[in-house]
Amino acid sequence: MLKVILVLVIFVSSLISSFEQYSIEACSSALGDVALFDLPTRYSPVLLGNKSVVRFGYALPFGIAEFSREYISYNFELLDEQKFYIFMDNFGNDIYRENSLTVAHPVIDEELFQITPSFTYYLLQSGEENYNSASLSLTTYFQLLERIEIVTDVNNLYSLELTDNEKIPVYYNLDIRYRADEKIYIYSGIEKDSKYGAIIKSGIEYRALEYLNLLGGYNFNPEKFSSGFEINFNSFRFCYSFSYHSVLDFSHFAGLSYEL
Repeated sequence: MLKVILVLVIFVSSLISSFEQYSIEACSSALGDVALFDLPTRYSPVLLGNKSVVRFGYALPFGIAEFSREYISYNFELLDEQKFYIFMDNFGNDIYRENSLTVAHPVIDEELFQITPSFTYYLLQSGEENYNSASLSLTTYFQLLERIEIVTDVNNLYSLELTDNEKIPVYYNLDIRYRADEKIYIYSGIEKDSKYGAIIKSGIEYRALEYLNLLGGYNFNPEKFSSGFEINFNSFRFCYSFSYHSVLDFSHFAGLSYEL
């Protein structure tokens, strides 16, 4: 019961304070929430490229079924190879519920440098109160030298008010991926919202076999350990991960994508 109360406090307070989001993508969670290289709520230039991909995901935070979260995303091209990315998710229960719809479109899309703005519409319910909001975000990707890739994200760069006195705060992310060799990738990241201290994140990816990647991660604040695996076979990609929080116990994540 205590765990349920703690989780309620975290997620309900996110609506009225920092609106902090936990990673819902399984592989990102396994890498210590270093999420920008594979974040389903954004156009992911590293993962998607010129491919059309459908992705489904399921998250079970802190082992509590009432807080399960599902998402579906789809990226595609229209005429003249214009790329678009759509993401929808559902999270919550009768006490707190959050639904969102995100549309992203890269305005600069070069091999070593991308800039992608995105628009998100939120439908939120807290108790008997309903809220609507919308925000604009901006994601950039660039490759530094041959082995280093950097992704930055300013989330909720501009947002409408949730209430007369509250907006969804801005938060900033910077993630780095370093290719140590052909099989080992090292990840690090920092996340900072407009109200609270920074979160330091780290992860490692070991490409053990042609179809199998092993993943691990660690968050410094709050302290959290994570691990998982990724399987790539033909057009399918499956990832499972779990993380352990010293107070809130285990969380489980699973994701499946299919390249069209």
